[in-house]
Amino acid sequence: MPTSSEINRVVKHLVSLYSGLKEASVSDAMVLVEAPLKFEDPGLNSLTLSLRGYVKFFKPENTIVLKEVKKKGQTVAGLISIVKEKI
Repeated sequence: MPTSSEINRVVKHLVSLYSGLKEASVSDAMVLVEAPLKFEDPGLNSLTLSLRGYVKFFKPENTIVLKEVKKKGQTVAGLISIVKEKI
């Protein structure tokens, strides 16, 4: 199982990958659909699929659904929390 810091790193890496920001500039307090991330539906879908794959690698019986990622006001820290809960 991954450590807490590994999960933090992977989630921030995926967020940076799909948002176009550098990984070092992604903070826990950033809201996914607000500046500077500004995720739209296609990006949120891709992010969800990547997070789902990561979770299923460790716990095939668990999943992440788009509704969890698109929740109003969802932050990077919120995503990290969801992934930790699922793994």
